[in-house]
Amino acid sequence: MMRGIVTGVIGGALAGVGMTAVMIAERRITRRDPRRGAAGDAVRPAVREDHAAVDKGNSAGHLIASAGFGATYALLRRWVPGLPAAGIGTAYGAGIYAIDMARAVPEHVGKVERSPRAVAGQVALQLLFGAGTALAVAMMTPRENKNA
Repeated sequence: MMRGIVTGVIGGALAGVGMTAVMIAERRITRRDPRRGAAGDAVRPAVREDHAAVDKGNSAGHLIASAGFGATYALLRRWVPGLPAAGIGTAYGAGIYAIDMARAVPEHVGKVERSPRAVAGQVALQLLFGAGTALAVAMMTPRENKNA
């Protein structure tokens, strides 16, 4: 059981590194065009300044959260052993996005109005995170215990 959780932490962290890299790249593009926020969000100037100040902390926090979500994935995976990793991982990513939309995880500084483009980008990132976590865990799981 503990090995599965550790595998989940590593899988979530690996997927989180990729997702965080995309987020950092998007932020750099946004800085070049100060009229745009994350993925086209309309951001008030005061919020933008606050958001920029906590950029590094958010990235570190995002990686830690990714590892935690990976551990949770490993535990949940035991309940649905027959489903393909990519399918259950994508569904798990959608669940993480639903948690974000419910604001159960405080992540955003200030008020950000999300454009449809921003929402689509965030959904895609969460789906890819879930699938990436699932595939990383599946690749690290020994063959005789692939559903762990």
